Amino acid sequence: MLKRFVATGLTVFGLAAGGAALAGSASADTELQTTAAAQRPAQAGLKWPLLERGKTGSNVVLVKQLLTFRGIKADVRSPYFDEATVKAVKTYQVKFVAGKKGKKADGRVDSVTWMDLAARHQVKLGDKNSCVAGLQGALNDDIIAGHGDESQFIPITGKFGPLTKTALNNFQRSHGLTPGNVVTVNTWHKLVEATRGIQVPANNVQMPANDAQTPANDVQVTGDDGSESIGE
Repeated sequence: MLKRFVATGLTVFGLAAGGAALAGSASADTELQTTAAAQRPAQAGLKWPLLERGKTGSNVVLVKQLLTFRGIKADVRSPYFDEATVKAVKTYQVKFVAGKKGKKADGRVDSVTWMDLAARHQVKLGDKNSCVAGLQGALNDDIIAGHGDESQFIPITGKFGPLTKTALNNFQRSHGLTPGNVVTVNTWHKLVEATRGIQVPANNVQMPANDAQTPANDVQVTGDDGSESIGE
């Protein structure tokens, strides 16, 4: 089996303690709002895979990346949904989800929790955070799932630059979505569905030794020209 991150000779971008705030141009913000409004009616009927204690795989890592952006401690190096992950999900649910459609903070990532995670993390071109690292990993996992070849792997830098945009647009086209600069709820859903069967052994998810710790507050990343390169 192809191994996520290791197979590509890449490592996860250093964002284990949190991601910088979603940042982008005014035009990207407008695109995000317009796209979200246009796709909202179709989102209500989306079915998401249930993640709970004992589960393992690519989507568990993705959830942890999204939680990390919110400053919630989650081990993105492990693909296992363990007791610590249950607690992390509960923390998120108490803050953002509890009460929606009768939802309680139960530590399970069900459709209500998935929808909230996807809606709050619609990353866009120019962003730099752990959500983007999760996106890049999911795009690579889609290739591992058989929807491409190894030459299309992208580096996991946590920066939404040209390479990530190209990979995202290719994914969107191949899954019947309109290509754009924003990871909409529908795009997240297609990524989760496409990679739900990918299992990621814990020792194949690596972190740099000197991991940059970036708090998950509203600090805009500056000096980023949107370019990507291995080792950044």
